Amino acid sequence: MNICGKFLCLAAVGSLCVILYLGVIEEAAFDLEIDCGNREQKMTFPSESPVKRFVGGVPVNISDWPWVVSLQFSPSGLAPFTQLCSGSIIRKDWVLTASSCFYDPHNLRNVSNWRVVTGSSQLNDHDPYVQTSAVDDFVLNKDYHPESSSNDIALVKLTTPLIFNGTVDRVCIPDRMNVEKYKYGTCHIAGYDDYGVLKENPVAIFSNSLCNMRTWLKYKVSADMFCAGTTYGGVDGCKESVGGPLMCFVPTTGRHYVRGLRIVTKKCGVIRRPNIYLQVSKYYHWIARSVDHYYMYGNNLQH
Repeated sequence: MNICGKFLCLAAVGSLCVILYLGVIEEAAFDLEIDCGNREQKMTFPSESPVKRFVGGVPVNISDWPWVVSLQFSPSGLAPFTQLCSGSIIRKDWVLTASSCFYDPHNLRNVSNWRVVTGSSQLNDHDPYVQTSAVDDFVLNKDYHPESSSNDIALVKLTTPLIFNGTVDRVCIPDRMNVEKYKYGTCHIAGYDDYGVLKENPVAIFSNSLCNMRTWLKYKVSADMFCAGTTYGGVDGCKESVGGPLMCFVPTTGRHYVRGLRIVTKKCGVIRRPNIYLQVSKYYHWIARSVDHYYMYGNNLQH
């Protein structure tokens, strides 16, 4: 075979590899919207009950929001685990949360100090449906900036894959390229209060122009973020609920999607100081690529 023929063969093989790789990426991305978020649209009403971890809301069964998880940390083998962040299940062995959960001098990136608790309506009860998994690894967004909270998104790889059932399931991720097709219905937040009780509350999405007013959040909400809550305050996730989802129902698909990822909770349930959320649709392909990269090459902590 002459040089030209060899070159054409190499080019063909290279093209095939690229096509197969893109196919894997597309399959991974497509999989984020299959068999997920299968719960009926909820119409609930606000209530106020101020606590530190999750403000307001009404108690709810985990079967209503089976993808909500508690990310718990223990500083040593002898100390008890306590919730430091929240998150949502996107696959049997992957949880979506915030990079800021793992940026701290106190050994927060040591996977052996973390665990994920799922399937619980009451963290302090010995619920037979609870599933607990150790953490195998973290994938943190390399462009995360603590000062501005931009790109505050992370993935947690579980050691033991979860068993999906009525109390443990996954939520859908909205695609940035197709986000216009989603006409969101009601949106909710859910999380655990200081007593370990799972609570929920409907929230409104506020415009960024309103969020950034001096009397609101003073220009802290960038284009890849939004703020949400209620006009009278009293409803919010708090510091230990960072990484938790804001979930919206889409009537055309009959599914719930993680529209937002809670990233800023400096004020908790205060009027005109709602939580700030990362717009998850803008990170759809980062999520898919990160999962795919992990399976192919392992993880070097940040992608």
